[in-house]
Amino acid sequence: MTDKEQIIHSYMKEIKRCLPICREREKKYMNDLQNALMDFSNETQGFTYHELLERFGSPKDLAANYLLETDAQRLSREIRYSHRIKLMSACAAGIVITSLAIIIMLQYFFYYNARTSYISREVTIIEEDDNN
Repeated sequence: MTDKEQIIHSYMKEIKRCLPICREREKKYMNDLQNALMDFSNETQGFTYHELLERFGSPKDLAANYLLETDAQRLSREIRYSHRIKLMSACAAGIVITSLAIIIMLQYFFYYNARTSYISREVTIIEEDDNN
């Protein structure tokens, strides 16, 4: 990656980090913004991150402006949906971890019982006495 691309990539990453959701509309906004940034980089030779901030504003401001222009009901619905997905994923991970812990404990319990209940063999040899 060139220096220009790296600066644009870090700028876009900051904006994406500030957005609470990243659905189809947000991806389109990010693509349009990246195209504008690439055009700016082609017009300006040797630009810096500071120049990018002066021209387009801080990533937090861009994300805040985008969220202010977005429909509040859609945004609320998308955030709730995203929250539900995260909550279900966390619950599923918890169930999987708990199940694996129970399986491991049962395996250890069976192993411990098998090891402690081992019956050792005792061999008794009966010999006849030849003196008679």
